[in-house]
Amino acid sequence: MGASLSDFNYRAVLAPSRLGMALVLGGGCGTLALVVSLPLVAEMKAAAVLWIGMNWLRAFRIAAGRREVLVWDTHIDVRDGREGLKAGRLVDGSFVTPWLTSIRWRPAGDRFDRSILILPGVLDAESFRQLRVLLKTAKPGTDPSFRRRER
Repeated sequence: MGASLSDFNYRAVLAPSRLGMALVLGGGCGTLALVVSLPLVAEMKAAAVLWIGMNWLRAFRIAAGRREVLVWDTHIDVRDGREGLKAGRLVDGSFVTPWLTSIRWRPAGDRFDRSILILPGVLDAESFRQLRVLLKTAKPGTDPSFRRRER
């Protein structure tokens, strides 16, 4: 990590999202209903239901979990109850609006980017505003030692 808590430009604890849990629940139930109604072999339906159920459970645990986000410059540390602390960098592609924010970041040593979806009600109004300002002014991708891999 290399920084003390006083070095961070932004620090927030994201509360569980009721809206996120409702969206995941509705989307998962709708997808399961669609798969069950398809004219497939029973084994294929069972495999699809198992796969959808596992992904639904993972998404629900993320929406229902509590996370801590620490940001300074283009660096980010994300701490959640299951994975512990992950350090990384902000990358291009964050989405910032007053009603929804998505933080794009890549953990150190990982090949793929991750996103943190921040829905209304997860943060208080002032913390949400500070995060939006920080993401709009951050210049991800300026560090040549951490370039995105070409696809």
